[in-house]
Amino acid sequence: MSEELKKSKVVTDLEKMDNFLDSYEKKIGLGNIGESDVGIYLNMNQDLLRKFSPDDCADGAYLLTQEALYVQHEINKYQAQADWAKSRIDKEISGQLDQYGSRFATFETRKVLAIKNNSYAAELQGIVDRAQRIIARLSYLPNKLHDLAKVLLDYRHTKMRNEKNEVTRTT
Repeated sequence: MSEELKKSKVVTDLEKMDNFLDSYEKKIGLGNIGESDVGIYLNMNQDLLRKFSPDDCADGAYLLTQEALYVQHEINKYQAQADWAKSRIDKEISGQLDQYGSRFATFETRKVLAIKNNSYAAELQGIVDRAQRIIARLSYLPNKLHDLAKVLLDYRHTKMRNEKNEVTRTT
């Protein structure tokens, strides 16, 4: 069986939505957002930091900011997937909610039961759950990467001031 036939309708629809958003990002100039090589800046110790030149600090700050953009882009991508899937779930089960639970059942209980008994909605819920886990894991990283970049820029200014003072003292 061909790969296209093996894919579920949900996966095919999700790919279409992702491709649409990817092409839109390219259209507005954001097509080349990618992870950067920031490992050295995330794992450096005090000795390595002291050896950095002001230019090294500026380079590190740039790469950390670039990485923050990439991580935020990933968060946005998964938020779009979750929003898309939630919307599809609501459309799929909207006419079935009254069939589930007693009259005292909450809306959420009815919704969970309706999703559980609808394979299309259940697959969509899997996308929502996965996206929400990824978002939860990444949610504060862009801000922390920006904070690290700011620290490196502040350290750069300190190093430049110290270098200037040393030159002044030796002359």
